[in-house]
Amino acid sequence: MAGRSWLTVGPDQASLRLKVTPKAAKDALAGIATDAAGDQHLVVRVTAPAEAGKANRAVLKLLAKQLGLPVSQLAVTSGASARHKTVTIAGSAPTWLDRLRKIAQA
Repeated sequence: MAGRSWLTVGPDQASLRLKVTPKAAKDALAGIATDAAGDQHLVVRVTAPAEAGKANRAVLKLLAKQLGLPVSQLAVTSGASARHKTVTIAGSAPTWLDRLRKIAQA
């Protein structure tokens, strides 16, 4: 059975399924991982600790920088206190979607 994709793109927003590792050695997008259920996640590592929203802010800042978007366009929409999160990006995707797919394949 096929699992869920890490990326869902709609006309006005996109959703990214993430697996976040806080307190990592460096901030990085580390490709796509598939769990035992077949669900895909974009692996994100941040140096910030998982306390008081620091890791969430670091994730949004890293994604915004990599995609060339303002942080205000991104939001953690589920999993705020968990390693598995969903981040929603507001706006149409054409300008940053190719960049995101290339980063995920690296």
